Amino acid sequence: MGKLYLQLRQVQILSLCNFPDGIDPDKYGFRGVELVNPQNDAHILVLFERLFLDGGEGAGVGLHIDGVFVVDKVVDGRARWKLIPEPYALYASDDNRYYRLIKYLESAKEKAKPVSARADLGIHNPGDLDMSMIPTQFGTYLKMT
Repeated sequence: MGKLYLQLRQVQILSLCNFPDGIDPDKYGFRGVELVNPQNDAHILVLFERLFLDGGEGAGVGLHIDGVFVVDKVVDGRARWKLIPEPYALYASDDNRYYRLIKYLESAKEKAKPVSARADLGIHNPGDLDMSMIPTQFGTYLKMT
């Protein structure tokens, strides 16, 4: 999606364990995507929450974008991220969520600064755990890998 309109490349899908500096884990979802502008190595994080029917117990029905972040500065080799405000003034009344996201990412791309490859972005992404239930003679065992 981002590559087609914005010339951004997906680096990885995120399932964060620890949050990067500048992003409050109490306010933002741990799932998301890391994008990079290949023209200048500026990184963008898009964090979201999954939406489910029946108060979270039912089938997945979509995503809510919690925030779009760019590196604000690098201090002692470690990146500090900042939230890019949603660009409400750019939205047309007939823009659907897809076009609003494209405009949000365009705004983030304009504000994103290049980051040295040596900088620690603070992204510790273990990914989703694979879990399975294994019956044993002593009871059921939950295996996580």
